[in-house]
Amino acid sequence: MAKVQAIEGRDPYAGVEIQSGQRQNYGEDWSSGLLDCCNDMSTCWQVGCCSCIYGPYMATKLDENCFVGLVAQLPLRSVFRVKQGIMGSICSDLISFMFCGPCSVCQLAREMKHRKII
Repeated sequence: MAKVQAIEGRDPYAGVEIQSGQRQNYGEDWSSGLLDCCNDMSTCWQVGCCSCIYGPYMATKLDENCFVGLVAQLPLRSVFRVKQGIMGSICSDLISFMFCGPCSVCQLAREMKHRKII
């Protein structure tokens, strides 16, 4: 499990102390924008047409229960963002998911591909 550790002058979630002693700073941005769905059409089609299959697939790749990917993709996005040290908050995740859920899931899938998780 990761242990939260504060970094001078920042909020407590600004860095994560990994058990091995390596620090992962939050500060990276998503590798693609929320509305960049057309940059990876295969992922766009997979998420758009088969989200009931692709969501559980992403969840299992993140070592989560497959049902999380089926019914709760917002927490999946938030957990991924925190584990990977991507800038954002639960509020930004919620807003992106509320206003463009499929785009939010596509962005998550593109990021997982970019980081070679799927």
